Amino acid sequence: MLRGGPRAAVTVAVVALALRGAVTPGKPGTLQTSGVASGAEGALEKAVHAALHRPLALRDLIDTPRVRAALEQVRRPLVEDGLWREHLPHRTRAGRQVVKGLAVELVLPEGAHAAHEVRELGWDTRERLLAVALYGDAGLAAVVPHLAREGGLTGRLRGDTGATPAGRGGGGGGGISCGGVV
Repeated sequence: MLRGGPRAAVTVAVVALALRGAVTPGKPGTLQTSGVASGAEGALEKAVHAALHRPLALRDLIDTPRVRAALEQVRRPLVEDGLWREHLPHRTRAGRQVVKGLAVELVLPEGAHAAHEVRELGWDTRERLLAVALYGDAGLAAVVPHLAREGGLTGRLRGDTGATPAGRGGGGGGGISCGGVV
């Protein structure tokens, strides 16, 4: 949530489910459950999985009431910890420092062979989700290129400012959520 707001948080939840085999691309530009048990962790992943019982585009997924409620559960502790502003929603200076610190911890390979390099590095699920959370579209392309392309996850929508973790989240944007506070 801290890097790219609700869209980024839902995208990370989708990728977490996809890495477990529970979500796949649906009709072009949509996502759906695969029929595999979700193994969902946390309210946001559970809400995303439940909403994808029928194919949905990412924009529509974010707007479902259950996902909106789960996003509020992610946002609330960020506000309480001073990482997110409640009014004029975006991350605070402290939130930006968290994102910068995580970006130092995990550097995304660049270029046409990024996905291959990620496989070669043997990144675990946490590192893959963190790459998506920190680097947006570039992280998606390196971690789950097929899902990103076929499921309509890439491309800027409300609140997404691009692939750099240091970039400020947009008006509706803000953060990293892999099921935890960050």
